[in-house]
Amino acid sequence: ILGAVEPVCYSVCWDLLTSKILLGFKTCEIYEMDATDGRNVHRGAAVNANFAPRVCGVARHPANPSIFCCVGDDRSVRVYDSENHVQLRVSMLDTMGHCCEYSPDGTLILIGMGSGIEGKEERKEGAYCVLNEEDLTLLHESRDTKHMITEAKYSPDGAMFALASSDGSIYVYNAKDYAARARCRGHTGKVIHLDWSNDAQYLASNCTN
Repeated sequence: ILGAVEPVCYSVCWDLLTSKILLGFKTCEIYEMDATDGRNVHRGAAVNANFAPRVCGVARHPANPSIFCCVGDDRSVRVYDSENHVQLRVSMLDTMGHCCEYSPDGTLILIGMGSGIEGKEERKEGAYCVLNEEDLTLLHESRDTKHMITEAKYSPDGAMFALASSDGSIYVYNAKDYAARARCRGHTGKVIHLDWSNDAQYLASNCTN
């Protein structure tokens, strides 16, 4: 209905004077409909947002600071324009997203997946995917661990990316062909943050221990 992520309507408000109907959906979207012909008054939703308890990952576009993307427990990836206060596009994943990162040129979005909740792991817990930023189409998906990806970072030159996992390891890949380069072990707790040196020769990381 009108483009809602889930067509479950929770509330309706009909203004007889303007012949407009506001529809509130389960997925935290509000649409304004013309009561005379059922037409959506706006290009998309009048209001939209993530609709599950947590927004877990937020990343800013490297070339346009007003653009950012986010992922969370509702399995959606959303791109917003903060200057104009609009959602530009949204796509649904089949697994909860926990972290996201733009490639240095802003053309790709890297997403690490998982819930991190013991006993409530996602079907693809520990997977990652790469989306085309322009239309959020899936370009690549893989999985080398069954534990949540806690952080994802491209190297400054865009040649590699690294994934931190709650299994205590860091996974490093080639950005061009997605080939695995290394698995960094040594942490005794869940790796929660990582970052690259400016020359992409070193990684710094920390864990829950």
